Amino acid sequence: MNLDISKKVAVICVILGALLGLITIIPYINLFAFLFLTFLAAPAVIIYAKTKNIIGNIDTREGAICGAVIGAIVFSAFFIVFVPISAFVGLFYKEGVYMVMKIFFSSGAGFMTMIFSYIMIGLMVALFNAFSGIFTAYIYQQIKNITKEENQTFKIEN
Repeated sequence: MNLDISKKVAVICVILGALLGLITIIPYINLFAFLFLTFLAAPAVIIYAKTKNIIGNIDTREGAICGAVIGAIVFSAFFIVFVPISAFVGLFYKEGVYMVMKIFFSSGAGFMTMIFSYIMIGLMVALFNAFSGIFTAYIYQQIKNITKEENQTFKIEN
């Protein structure tokens, strides 16, 4: 991928991560938004980029690399949006993850724990999105091969 394509994909990833960070604040939807972030962010970005002709054909190796990078960027944007908003909500709503985020900001040890959690969860999200990027690239390769075979004409000689 060249630098121009990488910038376009990174902007798409940042927008998706920020939207997921905002959606995850909403109770009862937060689990689904975080599962989407963890497993389906890379396929969503790859499919969107392929429909808008931003990226061309990718093989499974490129799918793994793109998936890992997409997962890391989306999670970073998610973390930057989600943590401050949830800490602010934690000032008023004293239950669940909101209270934990308020504690993370109130002490130095909590802040270090938050940094280590960011690194560990970010690596996990990047790994899962790398796998889903491989799967998405594989499915695109299979669809491409099927359409090639359907358009070919075969001659049978006796």
